[in-house]
Amino acid sequence: MTKKTIKELMDETARNLNIANIYMAYNENYYNLIPLKASGQLFLAINEDDFIFDGFRISRFRDVKEIRIKNDKCDEIIQSEGLLNDLYIPEINLENWKTVFDGLKSIGKNVIVEYETAEGKDDNFTIGKIERVYNGCLYMYCFDADGIWETEPYRIPYNEVTSVTFDSRYINIFTKYVPRAPAIMKKP
Repeated sequence: MTKKTIKELMDETARNLNIANIYMAYNENYYNLIPLKASGQLFLAINEDDFIFDGFRISRFRDVKEIRIKNDKCDEIIQSEGLLNDLYIPEINLENWKTVFDGLKSIGKNVIVEYETAEGKDDNFTIGKIERVYNGCLYMYCFDADGIWETEPYRIPYNEVTSVTFDSRYINIFTKYVPRAPAIMKKP
């Protein structure tokens, strides 16, 4: 599928708020997403799973292999149930990763930053609070599967970011059970 076709289909799904099966270069399975807005490099979508909207995902266009607009019973049910009535689109500048992370830092919630490859060789999953944002990288305080925070912020270069997720059920529930991030704890 050409990048032009992908962009056109992405624009169509965003206009109509349709669910799309989006295939990424690093995953053989598709993601059920409703694209909301895009820039030349990045797009913002809401994750859909069994009629539940589960957080927002920002991904790179260059990783999209294929997009299929579902236009099926699921779209009909979502419309009939009024699930799109209260949908909000976060005001995140999608110009580049720096503007994305600046916006997410100002929101102040925990996020998941991922780097995925088709081989799974150097994949990286980090969850935590954005501490600092620079032109070529960000620093995050991350916590592990036991909810224990790292003592120092973790540096993530933008060329090692394939997606960022925020406001998902996983993040929001996990966040309720971890102490405040170290950077926040140091402030009076």
